Amino acid sequence: MIIECPECGTKNVVDMPLQPDKSYSCGKCGATFTFAQVTNAIQETTSSKIEGTSSLISSPVLSEKNAIPFESGHYRTQWVTFFLAGLVLTCIISVWFDYLQIQLVNRIIRGDFVTMAEALANDDRQATIGLIYTIVFIITGILFLMWIHRAHRNLQSLGNTNLKYSPGWAVGWFFVPILSWWKPYQVTTEIGKASDPTTDINDSTAWKKSSASSLVSSWWLLFIVSAVIGNIVLRLFLQAETPSEILTVSWWSFIVGIIDIVIAILTILIVRNIDQRQEMKSRLLKTPLTF
Repeated sequence: MIIECPECGTKNVVDMPLQPDKSYSCGKCGATFTFAQVTNAIQETTSSKIEGTSSLISSPVLSEKNAIPFESGHYRTQWVTFFLAGLVLTCIISVWFDYLQIQLVNRIIRGDFVTMAEALANDDRQATIGLIYTIVFIITGILFLMWIHRAHRNLQSLGNTNLKYSPGWAVGWFFVPILSWWKPYQVTTEIGKASDPTTDINDSTAWKKSSASSLVSSWWLLFIVSAVIGNIVLRLFLQAETPSEILTVSWWSFIVGIIDIVIAILTILIVRNIDQRQEMKSRLLKTPLTF
């Protein structure tokens, strides 16, 4: 329950039920509230609500903006982080295999002798790492979208209103053609801003004043670059026949691999940062009055 201090107007959160034998004090100015004063305030508030006047006391847990209880996303954050780390490792191995392929193709172009065993070994490496990458990427993607849903669902629980997106569409925009090029970025930006614990927790729209994260902007820009180049690499790969064409594809694949490593690392930082901010903001909303 929130009690507004009659001295300075600060809204303080007090745990329920109230304790008759204890006194409570404002966390800002130190003004003391007795059990009787709190009870009177509740009665006055009830009367004022009936008369249509403003209320001094409200319940952030039962109010409309906090109708959904906060559910920690920390467990999901740990799983996403684990598989993103696995994706980083997979990308590093893939980049190394691309480098080996570049060396092999260069030898062919120079006219050096290359055995059939070397060529087959290279093909096996590329096929194996490609399969592993696909599996890890799909699992990571599913876990990340589950994290997105939980993180956005918590925004209402953290006292935010006037949100542009819903938890369902926070995930859905990743699958809408064309719009998926920028909507997921806006969704992630909204989650980051509305999770900011430094904004006024008594103002449900204060999150809009929070600045957008440059980390998210860099992350999404690299994601777009990787997607564009990756599409080009796929087309070149399907058409490549000569050693020089295969060499070109290998170099582009090498570059995309490095970009994907950076993207995965940035994703880890974003997920962990938002998780920490939501946990902190949740604790601030539940902090009781000192007594």
